[in-house]
Amino acid sequence: MNETLDSATSEALAKKRYNVAPTQEVPIVGQRDAEHAPKLGIFRWGLLPFWAKSPRDGARMLNARVETLHSKNAYAKAFETRRCLVPADGWIEWERDGKAKKPFHVRRTDGVPLLFAGLWSRWRPKGSESEDWLHTFTVVTRDSTGPLTDLHPRMPLVVDAADRERWLIPTGDDPRPSLLAAELPELELHAVSQRVNDARNDDPACLAPAEEA
Repeated sequence: MNETLDSATSEALAKKRYNVAPTQEVPIVGQRDAEHAPKLGIFRWGLLPFWAKSPRDGARMLNARVETLHSKNAYAKAFETRRCLVPADGWIEWERDGKAKKPFHVRRTDGVPLLFAGLWSRWRPKGSESEDWLHTFTVVTRDSTGPLTDLHPRMPLVVDAADRERWLIPTGDDPRPSLLAAELPELELHAVSQRVNDARNDDPACLAPAEEA
């Protein structure tokens, strides 16, 4: 499916999701090189490196710290050649309130979709060359900044429109310094329903204001 990145992102967001959970399948965008158009694919959240023993291992690799992508065995090869973007209109972060946790929806103040930096891989059991590949990904994270610092020490690495190709297309240069130095869009937090705490819920009520839930 060859498309421009912008149209691929639009397609990815066409099917509305309200509560994406680990190990579920979601759209991501990848690009082999500058000569090939970006591609949209449906990948499973939770990266499986080639040496993984079971698909269950992916549940431990939902996020990858940007500072150590080059040195961690699970991510180093993907960082060199298999980077991707994960389109989203926001994400859920939690604030501890005594024994309870309050969910917040983090999104851009202007309503424009976000692009998270990610890595992808493909996996199948050793000795099973006849089986289909399982395509998986992980979301790259960075130190939190702005309004997020009071909720969680980490946040997704948001990729600005000007840096999309810098992240997607392998050139041999390390794209991380530019991405980390880029100005982040203005973000806002909205307290939402506890329904997001159950992966079986995936409807507009998940993002309803907490006082209305």
